[in-house]
Order: sequence, then C-alpha cells, then structure tokens
Amino acid sequence: MKNPARFVGCFIALTFVATPLFAATPRTLDGSNNNLSNVTWGQTNTQEIRLTPVDYLDGISTIRTDIHGRPNAREVSTAVFSQLTNQQFLDENNLSEMTWAWGQFVDHDIDFTDGGMESHDITIPATDPAFALDSDGIINAGRKAFFPGSGTSAANPRQFSNFITTWLDGSVVYGSDAIRANALRTNGGTGAKLRTHEFGDPGTDKDNLLPTAQDLINAGVTVPSMAMAGMPRMGDDVRFIAGDVRGNENTAILALHTLMVREHNRIVDLLTIADPGLSDDDKYQLSRKVVGAEIQAVTYNEYLPAIGVPIDTSGGYDPAADPTIPVEFSGGIFRMGHTSINQQALRLNNDLSPHTEGPITLEDTLFNPQELFDTAGIEPFLLGLISNVQEATNAKMAPGLRDGLFQFGPTTMINDLAAIDIERGRDLGLGDYNEVRQAFGLPPVTDFADITSDVSLQTILSSLYGGDVNDIDLWVGMLAEDHLTGVSSGSTVQAGMMDQFERLALGDRFFYEWDPDLAMIESLYGISALDKLADIILANSDIPASSITNADNVFFAQPVPEPSTLALGVIGLFALAGYRRKRT
Repeated sequence: MKNPARFVGCFIALTFVATPLFAATPRTLDGSNNNLSNVTWGQTNTQEIRLTPVDYLDGISTIRTDIHGRPNAREVSTAVFSQLTNQQFLDENNLSEMTWAWGQFVDHDIDFTDGGMESHDITIPATDPAFALDSDGIINAGRKAFFPGSGTSAANPRQFSNFITTWLDGSVVYGSDAIRANALRTNGGTGAKLRTHEFGDPGTDKDNLLPTAQDLINAGVTVPSMAMAGMPRMGDDVRFIAGDVRGNENTAILALHTLMVREHNRIVDLLTIADPGLSDDDKYQLSRKVVGAEIQAVTYNEYLPAIGVPIDTSGGYDPAADPTIPVEFSGGIFRMGHTSINQQALRLNNDLSPHTEGPITLEDTLFNPQELFDTAGIEPFLLGLISNVQEATNAKMAPGLRDGLFQFGPTTMINDLAAIDIERGRDLGLGDYNEVRQAFGLPPVTDFADITSDVSLQTILSSLYGGDVNDIDLWVGMLAEDHLTGVSSGSTVQAGMMDQFERLALGDRFFYEWDPDLAMIESLYGISALDKLADIILANSDIPASSITNADNVFFAQPVPEPSTLALGVIGLFALAGYRRKRT
C-alpha cells in the first residue's frame, strides 16, 4: 500500500457519506443564513447601505446634473481623464493587467446594481470633437433600478439593491440563484461538473471553454440571461453563459470565468479518484466550496497586498461584522479599476513570444466572445494579463473606454465610461468626495493642493467645480489623489477597500481562514484551497511552469522577451488589419 493515509481517508469519507457524520456545510446559493443571527446579511436582492447623506437635488431622487450645480460629466471626463491613443501612464509598482482583471472578477462576485427602466442621458457639448461623430449628441446613462418602496419622500429617498450575493463566495462562477446554478451544471442540473464547450483536444478538459447559449439550447436547457445578448457579436453560437450576467464583458473576464470553471471540474475529478462513493451532489458542493475559498485566498493573499490594501483578520470570525456593500463602494471606490485598463490587450504564446493574432484593441475585447475561439483559447490572454503592466489607477482613461465608437445599424454612439462613472455616482445620490473621506475616517481636504501635487490638475479641478473642494464628485476626487508610498492609489480608495474587504472577511462564517470543512477536505482528499493563482493557471491549462516567472504573485508583471523586429512588424500588420476590420 503506497499511501495508507489516503486509503484511511477514503474509508472515513465513505463511512461519513453513508451516515450524517460527514456533512460539509455548503453556502446557500442566495447568500442567506451565513450569519445565523442576521440571516439576510449578504443575501441577494437586499438593500445596500449609505455611509453619507443622500445627495439628490430634491433630497429624494432628482440627479444633480450640469444644470443643477455639477459640471457636465462629459466635460469633466474630457478635461481630466482624456488620454491620447499613444499615451501610457503605467502603474508605478509594476502591477500586471491581471490586477484590474481580477478586481473586476471579484467585483462581479460581490456586487451588481442592475439597470432600471428610466432613461437618462449625458449631453455631449457641441464644442466636443466627438459631437459630430455621435448620431444624437448624447451618451446614454440609464438610471439604476432602485430598491422597491424607496424614493417616495425626503424621509425615504432612493436606495439601491445588490442583486447578487454580497459574500466573496464564488457566485460569479456558480450563480446566485438555483435557476442559473442548475443550468450551469451537467446532467440536467444534478451533475457534479459544470457544463463546458468542448474545444481543442477532445482528450482533455484543460482547453474547454464556457458553455455557449447554443450548447444549452441543444441540451434543452433554458438559457440564463447574459448582458448585451442582443448585440451583433453576441450570437447564440458564441455567447458564453456564466455565473454572472456580465461574463462576456471583456476577454479578460471571460478567461478568468473559464479558468475557474475548469478548476471546479478538475477538483471533481480528484474527488472521484479519491472517493468513488461520493454522490454527484457531494462532489459539486465540495468543489464549489474549494473554488470559493480559492477565490478568497487569491484575493486576500495576493491581490489586496499587491495594490496596497492591508486587511487584519487575526481576530477571526465576528458575527457582528455586517458585510453589506455601501453605495459609495459599489458606485465609486471599486470603479477605480476602469482607469487601469490598457488600450491594447497583449496575447502571448506559451514561450512568451507574441501570438500570431497579435495584440487586440481594447474595443475588440468588449462583448466579443468570438475572440476566444479565434485566439485558440484563454491561454494567450492569461499570459498577456500576467506579463503586461497595467495603466495606473489615476485620473486618466484609455481612449477605447472614453471615446469608444459603437455602431448599431445606422446609429453611431460614443461610449465614455469616465463620464458614465461620474454620472452614476450622481444617479446613486452619493455624498461628495470630502463627505466620503470623512465617512472612512480620513480628514477632509481644504484645498485642491491637498488632493494632488499636480498644479495643472489642481487648476482644472478648481475651474470645473467652481473652486469648491466640498462639492467634488467622489470618483473624480479619489482618482485625482496623489498615491500613497508603495500603494497604487490614494488614501480614499485604500480606506474604502480596507473597510469593505475587512467586513467581507470578518463577517463571513465560511471565510477560508476558519471554515473547518476546508481542513476536512484537505485531510481526507489532499485538496488545498490555498493555491496561488499561478498554481490554478498551471493546473488548468497547457501553459508550462517555465512561462510563469512571477508565480509567487502574478499581480506583479513578469518580464517578457523583447520581440524581434520581424515579429513587431507582424504584430503591427495584425493590429492594423483588426483596426480596419472594425472601422469598415
């Protein structure tokens, strides 16, 4: 007998499965019953909290726009966040693009304020160069759905819902309701594994992609909704179905979704070998628990330290810690990563040479799942994410996000994410920059020089906001701040991140540091939830270990060999061809 411990472990597991003694406690899909005294904390469709007084023109719901005391959001975007196509403001701490991608992946796990039915537009000034390009001279920024029953009076202003679980629990992979979760499972919603789209070598699951809408249709399964499903590039044969409706938002997010689905199925295979007596549902729940814990471990051990956000969990589980997300966090603080996205996404071969398809423009990463098929999987994107330095988290935004052109039939639309982020804060009625600073225990600024040492930016901000430091939009002020030493943000972003992620950890009965089931799983089956993100990538792809030199923390970019002159020429040709293909 080569491994008596494994034999004994399997025997114990089989015995426990046959009796009620082995009962790993799974999370509920909707996040309820985590806190046994406050069973709705972290549950889907619950109200987000406010840290600052509501800021609406009428104190109820009316947005403070450019005709109500705030500068036009597009004007602020152009004056502050404008960045030329050939400009780069790279992160000073060498953070990789995996940093913004993982941050967005985590955001999609813990928060979703859905769009409502009310239209709302940002006027593009007639003097704006984009005015002539946009068919109707406006940027659509439809209002968010508000919490039922709120918004009736100044005593009951608009509040907003989190439509998914608050917990960092892997809901981004599995869904936050039984309908989506069952649609993603094999065997009619009862299988141990998650559905995938067979791709590449049929002899391995390590290159499979997420299931497409057509895969589910062929299986007779009702297709869960996905954002932008009606867009031309989102047909049934390419639109991937994921645990979160935003899964197709960009190729980086799709790569991470796919990676974690592969990881779930890999763990199911390990459990099947270790204990053939486990039921399919046992294997599904155990794998789900491990994957959720891995997402937590990567976030708290790698991602947060990399961006300079220290979290103290030494006190252990605290049932009094309320994890509820504030609107100031969802509508401001955690939108910081929008400025960190590069104008081009790097794609690399397994030897770190440039991929034959070359880099991909930012616009072509957005809601374009076909690119995963064209690029032959997620590996080139993953290697690009861990090798490319991301843009700094600052008051600049890549032109593909700030001036992106989108064609819908005869209509051409400008999409300005910076303007939308500014207007979104107003839609949610967020307190101003100084109010939010004080809510996080920081001193208020008294002068624009307290925000930034950049004299030019001081002048621009003062001009836009009428010289009043007490009426700056949160998102603008926090991104204009000078960065703290060794931290990839200013003090407001750091304080907001510390507040939220500490409460998410301390208030979670199933947090990976103290969930006893995880120790049981490791003891019985040898499956650890403490793998680094590099380990998860290597275990679920054909990327060789030699191609990840930053395995200790992939949120710091690894060096990539300089491409040859010929390779650079090929990349340029592909990029140019892609640009022409998009514009024609």
